Amino acid sequence: MLNFLFLVCSCTIGRPLWSLGHSSNQNFKDLEDDEIVHVGMTHAYLNGGASEFLLDTFKVYDELEGFEGYLGGSVRKEIWGDQVWTLSVWRTESDLKSFSSSDLHRNAIKSSGRYISKIRSTTLRMKRKDVPKTWHEARSHLEQLSFKQY
Repeated sequence: MLNFLFLVCSCTIGRPLWSLGHSSNQNFKDLEDDEIVHVGMTHAYLNGGASEFLLDTFKVYDELEGFEGYLGGSVRKEIWGDQVWTLSVWRTESDLKSFSSSDLHRNAIKSSGRYISKIRSTTLRMKRKDVPKTWHEARSHLEQLSFKQY
């Protein structure tokens, strides 16, 4: 019974990481394995408002296709927990920065930021072939970073 409870408590929901293009995004697939891409990753703890946070996040992801250089992304949240992860892949650093400073991103942060208790994020420059293919891989890049308290 205890094993079952642990399993259920650690379940997550979200968009699958393979949506990054490992199977579907032609722009991602058209890149050579050694081409450099830029990956933005975030891990946050929520202090309530999980549904609102996810709705805001999914709205952002629904509009990302229109951004220059966007290659794919994903979001993940614990079902009964308070942790959430986001990941996006961009063709160039300036593409990633352009999105980060966009009204869409700023408004999402303003709207959902009130639900975040602490956050850590990073941007990585890596070869296309090295982009995380699983959430376990993606999380390993974030685990060595410190959290910023909100």
